[in-house]
Amino acid sequence: QAWFKVLYSEQPFDPDALALEALPPPSSEMPSKTRGFELNDKDYGPGRFRGCSAQLIPLAFKNPRYNQAGEERLLRLLGSARLAPFAAAQYLAPDGLSGRLILRPGIQMAEETPGGPIPLPEGSHENILPKIAGAYHKSVRLADFERRAERYPSRPLVVAVGDAWFRHPSIQDIAGHLSRRFNVYAAGETRRVLVTKEILREAESLEQRRAPRRVAFFLLSGGGHELLVENFRGFLNAYEGVEALPAGERPERFLLPSFSEELEAVMNGYEQAFSQLQSQYPHIRVLVHGYDYFLPQKEGEAGGTWLGQPLTEKGILQPEDRAAILKFMIDQFNARLANAAQGYPQVTYVDLRGTIRAGQWANELYPGSAGFRSIAGRLEQVIDRVLRGGSYDEPLRQQETQAAVPGIEEHLAKAIDNVRAAFETEEPPPGQQLETLADSLKELAPEMEDLHILEPLFEDGGDAALFSAAILLEARKDTSYLERLIANIDKEPLTDEVHLRLLQAVGNIISEHTPEDEQRQDLIARLREAAQQRGAEGTLPFPPGTSLDMIRQI
Repeated sequence: QAWFKVLYSEQPFDPDALALEALPPPSSEMPSKTRGFELNDKDYGPGRFRGCSAQLIPLAFKNPRYNQAGEERLLRLLGSARLAPFAAAQYLAPDGLSGRLILRPGIQMAEETPGGPIPLPEGSHENILPKIAGAYHKSVRLADFERRAERYPSRPLVVAVGDAWFRHPSIQDIAGHLSRRFNVYAAGETRRVLVTKEILREAESLEQRRAPRRVAFFLLSGGGHELLVENFRGFLNAYEGVEALPAGERPERFLLPSFSEELEAVMNGYEQAFSQLQSQYPHIRVLVHGYDYFLPQKEGEAGGTWLGQPLTEKGILQPEDRAAILKFMIDQFNARLANAAQGYPQVTYVDLRGTIRAGQWANELYPGSAGFRSIAGRLEQVIDRVLRGGSYDEPLRQQETQAAVPGIEEHLAKAIDNVRAAFETEEPPPGQQLETLADSLKELAPEMEDLHILEPLFEDGGDAALFSAAILLEARKDTSYLERLIANIDKEPLTDEVHLRLLQAVGNIISEHTPEDEQRQDLIARLREAAQQRGAEGTLPFPPGTSLDMIRQI
């Protein structure tokens, strides 16, 4: 809405008299400098108005495109890697937990015409949505995967198959967080059958294109949509029809036999997926995870469409009963999934219960970015253990289902992930941010039991990896990787800030922790020559010296 004011008078008046005084010039130590602007000092005077009146007229503008989107426009927006995340957040939402993208409530598809958009009839856009979702997936998910795989070819390749916990359009989900350490390809949406022929073909294509870096893991998730969205209302007994007990006791009395039947169908889908993968991809490890405890909204709270509203409609209003029902369902799901995984040697089940804190949920079904980060950290623990040669036997599985106790490796991995995230956002990050990241690594370095975590950093060889390695080795005062650090100093295309940090780290290690001998002098000379090439000799902890050739002559 906007307004304009009409001034009218029975007598002539000078419109210039309405002019306001000029804005004061910006403060400056050089008042004679006008920065290109010349001020008009004309004095219009106060002006006199006789018989003048004013009329305020409101204008209401209706945007003809408000909450309307044409197919061509959506495809254009979602087909752009830069615009797609913003367009997806504005127009699209996941359908429950299925991972299928639908239009957000209130958005209406329209046909673009020269005279403006014409709304399409309700439901007529269903055949358009797969094309729209495909454009988003190709421009964002696939493009991001290809970029990371090209930049970090040595990272393990993970195919994530599942629901919207892997494919949320507007929240940094599990696949997004795992992508900071692994090359994660989020495959197409799935419903009851978790691994389709199309997904298997995608995996084959990835293996052929990325050889010899074959797919290392399948990460499977699913079943929540069928149990907690699609059929949840139909599983519930009305409150009046169940035995009266204290709130929270025997929650299974609220569930009809149809819940167990649907759970059985979901588990059959998992077993079918396990069997397919064991038959066609016996070399690929499989991780499956259950869900954490969902939190239904209380009666009358907003955002309870999926869980809270059906419970309220059935008269189940006590918070203890509502929470107990969801806990029972999730416990049953996890128990059945863990049991199904035991029959397949390549499958590892990961228990996520208790991982997400209460404040980390975005709504009833989706954690926020922090919640998804907690889940990704839990999965990283298991992936790291398996990559180091961990077995799939029952003791490991039992250990992995216990609540996670963060160790030094997890903390280090997260600190290094923070460095990678900072460099991916802005390369290089500002100096103060670099120092903060360095401090977080320095605090953890003394607790490292060994230096095996540095191997993937040197294998990576990127800015963030070498920055992390330099800080850790400098803090550890360790000379065992000195030659590998020096070998990377002249590597291109590292940024000047990372080169400088490598020079400083190597210089400090040599200065404080190497004996006075010919090898030390040779290292100093090599380092000084590298610093001279970048005009950074003054950053080294050595007095000015001679060139490398002169050192060798001496």
